[in-house]
Amino acid sequence: MAHAEFPEELAKLTYERLGEIRRVLVDEHSASYRWIMASLLAVNSGGVFAVIGTDIAKVAMGLSAAAFWFGILLAFVTAWLGQVQTRKFIQANSKLEEYWAIVAVTGQVDLDKGAKLEEARSAIDSTIPRWTGIGSFVAFSIGFLLVGISL
Repeated sequence: MAHAEFPEELAKLTYERLGEIRRVLVDEHSASYRWIMASLLAVNSGGVFAVIGTDIAKVAMGLSAAAFWFGILLAFVTAWLGQVQTRKFIQANSKLEEYWAIVAVTGQVDLDKGAKLEEARSAIDSTIPRWTGIGSFVAFSIGFLLVGISL
């Protein structure tokens, strides 16, 4: 392990910056997820109710309703997976905050440990929640196209 003296003031600033990152992340994530979830649920739920009230063939009605229901399901999966990923990121960020708080107090920095903590935070991937959100919108689009073709 590579230990070195580190200016306490710089460590304190890093600690404070990480705390601000966490606060902003939580606020922005919460707001954007509420908006995304409401939008995905609204368009897909609206699609289901719109299909029920139309005079289209039963097969088209069933397929489009299934697409809208699948979109609703994917919206919930997106929200759940996104929350899981955010909790992982917040935990990794909290470990970094704790690390830099200790460095701020002791003035001793462990370069290997710091690098590993940064690497762990950077490795958190949000690809799957992103694709399930896109899938929800695609399901809505398919349901919408099926209704449009059937009219």
